[in-house]
Amino acid sequence: MEDVLIPKYRIGKRKKTNPEYTKMIREYGRATDKNVRTTIEKDSNYCRVYYVRYVDDFLMGVNGSKQTCENIRHEIKSFLSERLELSLNIDKTKITHSTTEKALFLGYQICCTPVRKMRVGYNSKSILVRHTTRTILLAPIANVLENLREKGFVNNKKMPTRNGRYLNIDF
Repeated sequence: MEDVLIPKYRIGKRKKTNPEYTKMIREYGRATDKNVRTTIEKDSNYCRVYYVRYVDDFLMGVNGSKQTCENIRHEIKSFLSERLELSLNIDKTKITHSTTEKALFLGYQICCTPVRKMRVGYNSKSILVRHTTRTILLAPIANVLENLREKGFVNNKKMPTRNGRYLNIDF
């Protein structure tokens, strides 16, 4: 990953700026419209790949197109089968968009803050300030409740509750 794929898909130095945003800054000296983004979302001349691994699970973040993600998945599959004689389960290997879908990794649902929920405001000098996307780790509540139900920690109203039989156990 670090020797081949990440350098191969590291394209461009920075994203292109949005011409509307640049024009607004030049004319008014500050951003007047909160809805105009600072950079162009789909920039074909910019790509980054991020990689996290824990034992036999890994998660990749690609700041690029879906086609780039599919190419990377194909290269990983061929590497695993040819060099390591391992198979990649395509059904479990999913390509998701970080702001519209969640990825399950190590028991957490991982996603990013959607653009519509990003905080936008003005600082003390009346300059528009944007808070960047943040990575969000969520517990899959439906799975947690199901596990609690199986172990007897859910009452008749399907709400988590105590289980009295474990109160007087010596450890």
